[in-house]
Amino acid sequence: MTMANLQFNLSDPDDRKSHDMAVNADNLFFVLWDLDQWLRMQNKHSEHDHYGEVIRQLYEFLELHDISLERFA
Repeated sequence: MTMANLQFNLSDPDDRKSHDMAVNADNLFFVLWDLDQWLRMQNKHSEHDHYGEVIRQLYEFLELHDISLERFA
């Protein structure tokens, strides 16, 4: 079994922010997932491609930060 432990000094403001981000990472993922799914549904039922452009931009930002929604789905 492989394990990883993260430690934070909660007295340090920067470490506290990092801790909050780590603790809420799954919530942030699901916000992005829900947004992606909503945009795809809007794009599917829209006569215009503006939702498609937003989806493409979202994926550019995700790629820029080496994040893949499919990897965690």
